[in-house]
Amino acid sequence: MRCIFASVIVSILCILTTNIALAYLPVQRVGVSVDFLEVGQGDAILLQTPTGRRVLIDTGPKSDVLLEELSRVLPPFVNALDMVFLTHSDQDHIGGTLALLDHMEVGEIVLNDEVEQREGIREILAKAQRKGITVTHARKDQDLRVEVGVYLDLLTPLETPVAPDANNHSLVLMLVLPTDRLLLMGDAEEIVEKALLKEGSPLRAAFLKGGHHGSKTSSGSNFLQAVSPKAVTFQNGVNNTYGHPSPEVLSRLAALGMTVYNTSIDGGIHLQCPPKTPCTITTEHRAQSP
Repeated sequence: MRCIFASVIVSILCILTTNIALAYLPVQRVGVSVDFLEVGQGDAILLQTPTGRRVLIDTGPKSDVLLEELSRVLPPFVNALDMVFLTHSDQDHIGGTLALLDHMEVGEIVLNDEVEQREGIREILAKAQRKGITVTHARKDQDLRVEVGVYLDLLTPLETPVAPDANNHSLVLMLVLPTDRLLLMGDAEEIVEKALLKEGSPLRAAFLKGGHHGSKTSSGSNFLQAVSPKAVTFQNGVNNTYGHPSPEVLSRLAALGMTVYNTSIDGGIHLQCPPKTPCTITTEHRAQSP
């Protein structure tokens, strides 16, 4: 009887040990996923690749909300990010960064050196230095390889800055995938859009993360026509005091027949991008995109 009992205990322990070991193995995903996290009035976008590379673009306004959202979309026991992009220095884009650096391993931080001396960024850079995190200064036309077939192309910083404010120093990123392109505008406004058009930057993309949360100072008609996305996403807080996204922007998008997704209405927005077919969108509160 004792031998049988011992055998049962050993079997249970083996099963538990195997399950725990499997949980720590890298998750092999089918294609690339992009999650527009529901962090309120702010931006935080997580990119995950089939081989387990993970990139976070901005960290939202509040650390507790960011960490909760990351725990929702990251695989169990994953506690590391390969790269963190900080598009600019506004609090609704960097507010979760210090806590993120305390709670997760980060390999590299990428930012625009124009914002290094701005409030909020200095403390982040000091903590990054203490932790031995690589800090990379973004350059226009720099292509950062996430993994084979997945690139982040930097369309800014502009060679000649067009405005002194933080919004228009935003990093503008083009996520290049095998079958689709996603244009991420940070908080860049129409003045940057016009500069990109004038420079002849490659703007066409299937998906657009609209600039400055859909402010009326962004998403101009000429720019939207140049990008020609089938869907546009905004990250906003519910009943935000800014009125984002603005009725003017929504009207432009409707006139061009573009589908709009908004975290304040749809909750978290998820793009799944298989290696050989176009990306599809699902949200917490809406069925799969048409």
